[in-house]
Amino acid sequence: IGHGGGLALSACTGLLIDGTRIENNRAYNVNPCYGGGLYADASDFIATNCLIRRNWIDPAGNSYGGGIFVNGGQGLLRDSLLGYNRANYGIGGGLYANSGIHTLMNSQVVGNDATSQAGGIYVYSGAVTGQYCTIVGNNVEGVRLYGGMCAIRNSIVWQNDDDIVGAVTLANSDIQDGDGAGVNGCISNHPLFEYGLYLGIGSPCGGAASESAADAGLAGYTTRAAGPPDTGTLADIGYHAPTGMLVTAADIYVAKDGDDTHAGVAWGSALRTLTKAFAVARQGSRIHVGAGIWTTNDTAFPLAMNQLGVQLFGTNTERTSISAAGAVFTITKSRVA
Repeated sequence: IGHGGGLALSACTGLLIDGTRIENNRAYNVNPCYGGGLYADASDFIATNCLIRRNWIDPAGNSYGGGIFVNGGQGLLRDSLLGYNRANYGIGGGLYANSGIHTLMNSQVVGNDATSQAGGIYVYSGAVTGQYCTIVGNNVEGVRLYGGMCAIRNSIVWQNDDDIVGAVTLANSDIQDGDGAGVNGCISNHPLFEYGLYLGIGSPCGGAASESAADAGLAGYTTRAAGPPDTGTLADIGYHAPTGMLVTAADIYVAKDGDDTHAGVAWGSALRTLTKAFAVARQGSRIHVGAGIWTTNDTAFPLAMNQLGVQLFGTNTERTSISAAGAVFTITKSRVA
């Protein structure tokens, strides 16, 4: 109840939040309401390797910052996911920066939602910089600058309802709407995502940064599903993962003669149920479904495709069918095209 559904900071200094999940939290019952996941007031903090996801605000009136709300201070979010957060009746589904100096470094801002403005990032005042970020699939807007300063560099901003709103400084970034294209190294070419937000072969985002990965502090990181480190003279732009796509989650196979104790990484070791396949799936997984009619007899509904890049493949429309028969099968924020 109140501000900071998961974690609330006030006048903190030198705080490190490392390897932490701030998820499935709710801030509510006050007006206005700030920070469904993390609320930071006049605080200096570093959050690294964090999952800040599926947090939401359900206010008595207005809401700000479904994932994170910052007021003053100085914050750094690095190597993290800020995803699938929501600001009901509000602004800044992922991040609302009210003031202060804040940086998002090598992070994903994906699938966030706000009912008013900026499903992704909203800057009311202060300064926010995004470096090597992938800002994808946020509703309403990816980034909105109302006041203060916002800079997006060496990043990918794609498939948001409106990618950039306001006088955001852009450099060496791939932006679908064409904001800044042809200036300061910015382009507007399809990133060729695969397995979620990894870059496919021939991606124009390869080698499009302003510096090497080592100079950016990303030595050993990868943008490719197969996992080779980014060692080019100029780095790839967008989020860099510590590893490639996990083999156990990249391609998941389900068949009528499968077994849920199997690994599910090939037809010969297929899983038996869609329920298990969806439990194993992560952002970017491809679920291959064998021939047959899949019903409530062998599947525990509801099934929810609610992570970006998850793809469902059948044999064909005549041989593979999913029949919920009155149950629920939802698809939200699942496909990056």
